[in-house]
Amino acid sequence: MNKIKLTCQFCNHEFFRALAEHNRNLKKNQTENYIIRCFKCKGAKHGLYRSPEYRSWDAMKSRCGNPSHTAYLRYGGRGISYDPRWSDFKNFIDDMGLKPDPKMELDRIDNDKNYCKENCRWATRKEQTRNRGGKRATRLYTYEGKTMCIKDWADYVGISPQSMQKRLNKGWPLERAFKKNK
Repeated sequence: MNKIKLTCQFCNHEFFRALAEHNRNLKKNQTENYIIRCFKCKGAKHGLYRSPEYRSWDAMKSRCGNPSHTAYLRYGGRGISYDPRWSDFKNFIDDMGLKPDPKMELDRIDNDKNYCKENCRWATRKEQTRNRGGKRATRLYTYEGKTMCIKDWADYVGISPQSMQKRLNKGWPLERAFKKNK
């Protein structure tokens, strides 16, 4: 069997393909439309297969649609789904763009709404943690027009988060608990 050495147009990986298969693909796809892809990129039309964005998209789909997924009950199991356009990774990338920072993760702004362009952002772990819903919800307090979590109020006041929590557990009024130290 004759083989031809090719280079993937997405990841630049060199690989071999049967010459007959290569010729069939050329004929079937018309020469100008034929994109050469290695095995790992073959299923991808976007060139981002196995990228951090692709993994985030794939995990989102699993959480929402796979009852065997460990987080399914917190997502698909309670009715959270994703924009039907996002079934196609290309549409997801068109809407969300690439991660501004590799450490960022896909985050829903409102945890009770679905994954869609209007309700999603790339967020840091810190931002995500403060945006939790459900049993592990981050408690927010509003005082003098500012809304912050206990950690941020503690930083603002100049005490440890544990001390702030103790103040609130003891029933201190917000005016006293959130009063900035001088």
